Amino acid sequence: MDRLTDIVTAYVRKKHAGGTAWYTWEFNPEMVPPGVLEGGMAGKDWYARNCDLKLRLRASWLTGDAAWRAGLESYYIKEFGRVRGNLPETLDAYHRAGADENIARGKVGIASWSKALCVRDPLQYAIFDARVAASLNALQIIHRADIGQPLRFPVLASQNNTIKQGNRQLNTWFRTHAWPAARADFYRDYLALCGVAAGRLGDSGKSWPIYAVEMALFAHTEELLGEAFPATAA
Repeated sequence: MDRLTDIVTAYVRKKHAGGTAWYTWEFNPEMVPPGVLEGGMAGKDWYARNCDLKLRLRASWLTGDAAWRAGLESYYIKEFGRVRGNLPETLDAYHRAGADENIARGKVGIASWSKALCVRDPLQYAIFDARVAASLNALQIIHRADIGQPLRFPVLASQNNTIKQGNRQLNTWFRTHAWPAARADFYRDYLALCGVAAGRLGDSGKSWPIYAVEMALFAHTEELLGEAFPATAA
């Protein structure tokens, strides 16, 4: 995983060097649970506003009871994350479970439960979804001459047509190039990768937050898939 960490670190550094206007995931401040954005939404762009929201959700989660905490996690999954297909009992299971129990689910529900973990502590846990997974796999295809043994991340379902097409291409690539199966501990591998990259990106002994890595991977999936599979890029 060392070489992949080098590649991710260099990629994230390059993207952040030009500013953060590339992060365009918007949220409606009126839908954020009451009191979380006390004083109004903060940040000059959507990257900064999303970072601010993560930290404010964490602060509010720490002060609330079990019901309030579950409500914050549900907001981040359903409203912010737009993952609305979970049954109430499924969300309740994520809310009641500790981090280790959720992580043990593997890829099942990861786009949801990783958001719940991010609300609890965005400095320790990062969102993992179809976009992040595709970006990590695409980076390894782009740098295949240097990567050595690839570290496969599971392909996750997406509603985005570009990601759907990219997922089909990734699965074909995995088969034709005999990639190993995704490791059972892939999410912990991902967290470790984000942590090391964030540490390298910091200065004066202060690490960047791991979500700086996740957000760069999330925002550039289409670009990375196009570079990995240029013959079919739009």
